[in-house]
Amino acid sequence: INKKIMTPDEFSKLLTEKQEEIQKALRRSIPLKVSVAIEEHTKDNFRQGGFVDGGLHPWKTTLRQKYGKGADAKYTPLLSREQNLMNANKHRYEPFKAVAYNDAPYAAIHNFGGRITITPRMKRFFWARFKDTGTEMYKFLALKRVGDNIIIPRRQFMGESRELTAKVTGIVERELNKILMS
Repeated sequence: INKKIMTPDEFSKLLTEKQEEIQKALRRSIPLKVSVAIEEHTKDNFRQGGFVDGGLHPWKTTLRQKYGKGADAKYTPLLSREQNLMNANKHRYEPFKAVAYNDAPYAAIHNFGGRITITPRMKRFFWARFKDTGTEMYKFLALKRVGDNIIIPRRQFMGESRELTAKVTGIVERELNKILMS
């Protein structure tokens, strides 16, 4: 393929001619494609059982996996039969902006880690789960006092990632090249 090399003046002229198309792409199509890619990358982190940033960083094993019985014990961290946390990943776009988010109320504590305080409602839940499953982990949690803390380890599924940055850069480059080469 014989490609002509443009002078800076020729490139400037091309950008001026394509300015409206570029603005349209930056307002709508690029943010839409980027937000979808971010959501898919995040869901893929769930499928792989860890955060992908310069390779896979697996999540710490859960008590459910260690001590659980039955079907629930086979699920990787942050996944369950209903996959509520993974399915709460969403995206939207705004002009010049891609937005990906998780609207589950407990998403942040899992993504960043931290402490949660035992409430009476949690104790009732733990006792009910212990009675249903017979799993010692739930008994252990149910015996904790109201006001005690449980440490939730960081199991990051959203955030900056080298692989995600490469995907986003690729989308932007492809879309701009399509416009400039047409």
